[in-house]
Amino acid sequence: GHGTLDVMGGLKYSCNVFFYRTGVLCGSQMIYNQAKKFFFGEKPDIDLTPAKAATAPNASWKREVIKAPWVGGDTVNYAIGQGYMQVTPIQVASMIAAVANGGIVYKPIVVEKMVRPNGEEIPFKSEVRGNIDAQPENIEVVRKALYKVVNEKDGTGGNAWLPNVGVSGKTGTVQFGPKDNKKTHAWFAGFAPFKDPEIAVAVLVESAGSGGLNAAPIAKKVIEQYFRVTNPSLIPPPVPPPADQQNAHAAQEGQAQDAAQTAAGNNAQPPAQADPAAAQGRQAAQSQNTPLQTGQGPVDQQVSAQAGAQTGAQTAPQQQAPRQDQQPAEGPQGQQVLDQPAPETNEPQTQAPLPRTQQEPVTADRRTTKKNTGGLLDIFGIKFP
Repeated sequence: GHGTLDVMGGLKYSCNVFFYRTGVLCGSQMIYNQAKKFFFGEKPDIDLTPAKAATAPNASWKREVIKAPWVGGDTVNYAIGQGYMQVTPIQVASMIAAVANGGIVYKPIVVEKMVRPNGEEIPFKSEVRGNIDAQPENIEVVRKALYKVVNEKDGTGGNAWLPNVGVSGKTGTVQFGPKDNKKTHAWFAGFAPFKDPEIAVAVLVESAGSGGLNAAPIAKKVIEQYFRVTNPSLIPPPVPPPADQQNAHAAQEGQAQDAAQTAAGNNAQPPAQADPAAAQGRQAAQSQNTPLQTGQGPVDQQVSAQAGAQTGAQTAPQQQAPRQDQQPAEGPQGQQVLDQPAPETNEPQTQAPLPRTQQEPVTADRRTTKKNTGGLLDIFGIKFP
């Protein structure tokens, strides 16, 4: 097990036992009261219809709906967001946004502004729905813990890490289905940057395994694209693959072309010229006595978005600069670095946490990840007002 943990450790390692015990100490009614401050169990106040309220249960709800008394196991499940608890992606995005901004719950808006034919802009401003009424120092403890989830070694959200940005968030793996055939939904909710956050994202991939492996990489892509548009200096250009991989890929393309020409036989049309790069790749592979594969190389898993788009979900961070707990004021090649959490002075651990590095990514066997992926994808992002 994880041994003795505090709130930061419980969140960083996503330790169910920590929250089981905490939930029992707090009691189900306290969990319910706090859930209501985030407006769980209520219909989202948003300019879209229809909107679902989902479920924030308590003892009264169970007596009325399930016709059964509340028991201790219900509280344990409630403490980790399972059991009778139900949420929607927009509610989770609203929750993580409130944690990111210090406790204010805003009404989400879909349309940012209208523009009249004469060019006049009519903005739509988000309204405040409520406040979670938590002490600022307690919210900051949770915020720092969410930073550790993504940016420190052994945190479950390492696949959402981006250099220079300070992504923070929480993974979730939710069981559903009959006891003899349990499946899991993959969740990730996060925000960026750590200080003065601009965007909050909630990702749900249905029937897709774990949140850290299958939802976190998608959130990374969303956040990366946001900053690529709004602040391109933060996002480094893609790193090209090593030369031997380029040659192997070119060799595969060249072999595919050769196979197509052979199949064409005595076709009246002249065969298409082979790609010079592909031919060079074949020569390089043959000179190294490398066997050529007839099929394509490894293919990243794909999930279907509701909008009909296909999104590639990588299982490991790209080749990027090593992540550090405290990054310098300026990144590689003069890239801007957003603020990171201040050093903690009252850290309960006896050993300082290690930063996550490029050599120590959170990853999984591609076959395992691909096997667990293939469900419906829901993404909801909130831009801070």
